[in-house]
Amino acid sequence: MYFDTNAINPPPTESADLAIVQLLPSEASQDNNPTDVPFDAVNFGPDNAPDARLYVIPPTHMEIIATSPTTPVNNGNDAIVEFEIGDVNNGSTTRTTATVEFPPFYASGTGDEYTGFFRCNSRLLTIGTVTSGAIDSNLLNNTMLSTTRFDNTSRQSEPEICNNGIDDDCDGRTDCADSGCSSSPACAPPVFINNPTPPDRCIINGNTVTCFNGEDIDNFPTDPNNIPNPPPPQSCNLRDLHDNPIPAPACCCSHGPCDRARCEAINAEQIRTDTNWVEHAIEDPDFPSVPDLGVVQCFRDDEDSDEWTVVLYNKGTAFAHNASARIINAPEGINVIDGNVRFGRSDDTDPEVIGTVVPMGSTHSIDKAHFTADTSASVCKALTWQITYLTSDEETYTIEVQVSADRDNDGVADEDDNCPDTANLNQLDSDQDGQGDACDIPEPLVCGDLDGDRDVDNLDRMRFMSALRSTSDDTNYIELADFDNNQQIDFADYQAWYSCYTNYISQ
Repeated sequence: MYFDTNAINPPPTESADLAIVQLLPSEASQDNNPTDVPFDAVNFGPDNAPDARLYVIPPTHMEIIATSPTTPVNNGNDAIVEFEIGDVNNGSTTRTTATVEFPPFYASGTGDEYTGFFRCNSRLLTIGTVTSGAIDSNLLNNTMLSTTRFDNTSRQSEPEICNNGIDDDCDGRTDCADSGCSSSPACAPPVFINNPTPPDRCIINGNTVTCFNGEDIDNFPTDPNNIPNPPPPQSCNLRDLHDNPIPAPACCCSHGPCDRARCEAINAEQIRTDTNWVEHAIEDPDFPSVPDLGVVQCFRDDEDSDEWTVVLYNKGTAFAHNASARIINAPEGINVIDGNVRFGRSDDTDPEVIGTVVPMGSTHSIDKAHFTADTSASVCKALTWQITYLTSDEETYTIEVQVSADRDNDGVADEDDNCPDTANLNQLDSDQDGQGDACDIPEPLVCGDLDGDRDVDNLDRMRFMSALRSTSDDTNYIELADFDNNQQIDFADYQAWYSCYTNYISQ
């Protein structure tokens, strides 16, 4: 309820339980503009609710372009939009409909003054509340918070723009990390200064080095025998022009391109000559290299432990920082106790502050994931991980990555699954034929074989005679001996069994 601070009024005598229901879509995009959103004020009584008011706090830059039947008493695009909706009688509902337009997906050149983008994996929060001149007996339902997720599927047909820092088609890959940009001039390789031998995946062409055209460049390493260990820590002694030591994170001393924004730009006014070839790569600022992250393996020190070290592989050519990952939508049979991990290196100045993920290499988690799985197979590469990381440009990205396909969604990658189209997390293979029990086709029954030894002989006749004259309610009834399925075993069934016997011995 509310009070007019400019007048002395008697206290209210009515009592009304007033509630709000706001019906925003759970998922939307700019394709849904404009959208009508109902806001219902519901009175559960016992009395009428006089002078009711509705307050709506819309998300940043979600515009309210029209309302019905009530117009707001203030500007419809203010931070809080107020409606005077009048009396709400006991047992009735008063509806106010707002026609809204969701914020744009991207606006070029708007800078810091515009923060209301609505794009891949983002959410909008709308808050609504109702009050009245009555005493409200239940304040728990006066306010409602609703979230609207961005509909990623609305962007599937959009082309990836390869130099804007935006995931234009919402596939989880931005700019040069997107397969649609593989031939774009925006993803040209950098020029480098010094020329020692680059990694095998990179090719030297004159004064340029190409690191996106190696064999199997689009695939993460998933064979445990081919996943490289993290690069070893290396000593680093950086000094400025006055020969003073420069404090720098491990990225300056590790493997791959130097993070110039965090390292060389700190009091450094000269090109360093004590580091490896890629650290001297000069990037065109319009065509930056990008990280490309995926979880490729987990391992544990004790077979009975549920604590796993997670291996993150970066097949991109740029550093990532402060990366974290968590398991989402784990298949049945994989019990996730704590699926959250962070990544860094032992030679980071402080992994809690700047955790380094090296390019074109592996980085181990600095803490453990806790989960159990009823299988001896490696499941981590087939799980879906939500990975959040910081780029060298201080931009934060969140992506969902499943490194290896898993058609039957049992947690075992297709390449390792002994029954890839039928879920079988335990991978049981009783006959050791390389095909899981879940895919084994049972052999057909042998007519007349009542003891399951796949032949028809006197032992089967003895079993039949022991069941003769029994019915389905008797303990000696044998269903296989009831050839005519009449729930009793009689001489007609014996004739059928004897026919099976003579056919078997004549083979």
